Amino acid sequence: MIDLSKNENTCNTLDIKEIINSIEFNKYSFDKNYKLLDELANFYNLKSDNFVLGNGSSNVIYMSLLAFYKYSNSNVHLISPLPTFDLTLYYAKNIGYSIDGFYLDSEFNFDINKIKIIPNKINIIYLVNPNNPTGLMLSKKDLNELNSICKDNVYMLLDEAYCEFADDFYSLEFAKNPNILHIRTFSKMYSLAGLRVGYGIAHNKLITILKDFFSPDAINAFALECAIFALKQNDFAKTTRNIINNNKALLKNEFETLNIKYFKSHANFILHEIKSTKYADFMKECGIIVGRPIDNYPLLNRISIGNIKQLKEFIKALRLAKNHNLV
Repeated sequence: MIDLSKNENTCNTLDIKEIINSIEFNKYSFDKNYKLLDELANFYNLKSDNFVLGNGSSNVIYMSLLAFYKYSNSNVHLISPLPTFDLTLYYAKNIGYSIDGFYLDSEFNFDINKIKIIPNKINIIYLVNPNNPTGLMLSKKDLNELNSICKDNVYMLLDEAYCEFADDFYSLEFAKNPNILHIRTFSKMYSLAGLRVGYGIAHNKLITILKDFFSPDAINAFALECAIFALKQNDFAKTTRNIINNNKALLKNEFETLNIKYFKSHANFILHEIKSTKYADFMKECGIIVGRPIDNYPLLNRISIGNIKQLKEFIKALRLAKNHNLV
């Protein structure tokens, strides 16, 4: 079975086998936390106190939501465009946030005017850039406007799990605005999804608040060493991005040949239209696991950009689905 549902990097993977022999498994990993923080500081030309680690980026999101809930004395409001990475909304709801989700237009364009700030609450804007599941990216103009409103009682969680896949990615200047947290991961670009290492980048004032919710033994020694190794692979991201862009072009060409509408993507997946909710089950019968259903968008599906062998098998199944009028 070929799984193209989770946006994993199967196109280019890090060779981490030798790291196993270097790990002292009988010792705790606490010191390696500081080692990774130092490597991140060097990588981004910042200071180690501009970073917080997590057991995957989802753990960083969860920690930050808990921190803001405590910081606001439970008086906190989450604002997010839809569709989005819905685990964040799940976390926020269960913690006790009030949530204002607003839908994007038919082409999933972002409209900053739909963000409604509540004066007497701590407001948390949650944005995924590039967005999951649409693959679209915020414009520099939008980012600058968001930066200007993130002050006083307005904060932003900027989930950048897929940023390394974008050819022309731009972001705010790291750690300058004390009300913005950039959230990144080693799961996607660096092919370490199974090891669970994520991190947040922010002004040290914000990091200080978040660290109250960080468990120093949240990440194991092997995962930490692999993350450190990943940061030192200078050409890995560029090589991976080129491979994925080539495979993405192949897939886009097939969508166009089959007259299937798709959306421009700056990530390692593509969102496309389908004609039937039976599509996913049919593709599974063909040996392909495609994206899970998207709330309020039953006739859209997200497909990961797999390696060339996986994509060729997907295209075969996609053509069969077209013949059955499922796409």
